[in-house]
Amino acid sequence: MSIPPRPDVTEEMVAELADKIYPGLGQVIARNYRRYMDGFELCKELERYECWDTTRDDMDKLEELDCQVSRLHDRLEKEWAAEHSPQPRFGIGDRIKSPNGRSGVITGFSEYSPAYYMVKKDGAEDKPSLIERLLVKFEDAVAD
Repeated sequence: MSIPPRPDVTEEMVAELADKIYPGLGQVIARNYRRYMDGFELCKELERYECWDTTRDDMDKLEELDCQVSRLHDRLEKEWAAEHSPQPRFGIGDRIKSPNGRSGVITGFSEYSPAYYMVKKDGAEDKPSLIERLLVKFEDAVAD
């Protein structure tokens, strides 16, 4: 039995979250939103492409949108992992490459994000710091 693809947040989901901030305008906001945008960046997009005259208050309100999207994405991934129990193809000590071409050695599995390898980047110091690690989805890893 194959596992369905890892879920992602859709524009419709973003629109629903944005409607809670600005009722009736969620679709417009979602159309201009990209992951990891802060309130300032989103206001600039709305000014540029939707002719909004945004204020500091708008920036503060929209700042929360990315946090809400991240929480939703985390919840969807955890539900997907609980339902489908994806298994790693590689083990600790294996060398893998991430989709962006960065290579390293698997040092463990993420405690916080389901079905992610923790990978010590090539050239990184031998410290347990998360800054020195990549998070790579099980399904995106390839042997290096």
